[in-house]
Amino acid sequence: MIIAVIADIHANLPALRAVLKHARAAGAGPVWNVGDHLGYGPFPSEVVEAIQKKRFVNILGNYDAKVLRVPEDGHKRKLNRCKLRELAFSWAYENLTSAQRSYLQSLPATLRLTLGPWRVLLVHGSPASPNEHLSPDVPPDRLQELAALAAADLVICGHTHRPFLTQAGGTWFLNPGSVGRPDDRDPRSAYALLTLTPSGAISARFFRLPYDCQKRPRPCEKKACRRNLRRCSCKAAPWMTSSISSRSPNRPPCFRPRPNPAQIRPSRGYNQPVQPILIPGRGSLDCYHLPAHFRKHPESDCW
Repeated sequence: MIIAVIADIHANLPALRAVLKHARAAGAGPVWNVGDHLGYGPFPSEVVEAIQKKRFVNILGNYDAKVLRVPEDGHKRKLNRCKLRELAFSWAYENLTSAQRSYLQSLPATLRLTLGPWRVLLVHGSPASPNEHLSPDVPPDRLQELAALAAADLVICGHTHRPFLTQAGGTWFLNPGSVGRPDDRDPRSAYALLTLTPSGAISARFFRLPYDCQKRPRPCEKKACRRNLRRCSCKAAPWMTSSISSRSPNRPPCFRPRPNPAQIRPSRGYNQPVQPILIPGRGSLDCYHLPAHFRKHPESDCW
């Protein structure tokens, strides 16, 4: 049986659709999803609706928990009202139905599964904490400690948005990367196809997929939403921080109007304008507020 493993959708519906379409074509059955369905992206309600299908196995991510805590953390949002992250949490909460919030609240933070001889543990961050970052750079000693804590043959995690597969202490650790917000200098969607055999063998194939960056939600075209986004200068998803010329058809959702370079003020090092990136036959993209790892990958049509 082939299992699609996904993580960190971050309300990016076009990216999720591209991944699910590819997984179906590859013959995948169940979908194991290790959280962070919300945050930054403009499709929170649609993404939650998509993951409620029967073949999905879902757990809660740290961003999902933050969105659900919006009513309790109102005073913090006022203190941080100019930060796009806090705005994204509030906007996601307000654009979920009460039934969808209840569904997210019912999701576990971790989940243990048994598949033949395989003991599988689904976590968002690590077996120790949903906020711990597991990446290819984690020291082997730490992985040994987490393997003992997990008491599983396979740990599937997300959170770092960086795909990897490694083994420590007799336990495999798999991170499929991020569907909606990759963080490894390649903006294409990431996911993995996993095969676990009865003999104890494991096979994982990692994929990077372009997706339709032109789809834009109606709520993000409201003047109030655009006005709030213009006030923010912190690091965020590429469609919330890039500006694209009017003659280019590759418009990311929730794009910002083209700014005047003379009016751009440095902030956290992300506001420095760079040379326009020319796309043959498609116009140019001026990158403002855009960290290097969100710039265009040479093999990608996505930003």
